[in-house]
Amino acid sequence: MTEASRLRGVAFAASGRGDAASARDHRYRASLLEAQLVDPFWRETAAELLRLPQAA
Repeated sequence: MTEASRLRGVAFAASGRGDAASARDHRYRASLLEAQLVDPFWRETAAELLRLPQAA
């Protein structure tokens, strides 16, 4: 959880610098780490949902 929080902070800083691609990558990596906190039965489903494009 600590590493995911750190990555989100790095993403926030990158976003503030206007580096959207880096911010997106850091947020994605944080999401992958957080998905590991999900019950093992649901991990594959959670990982698949993270790969879906977000609705506008």
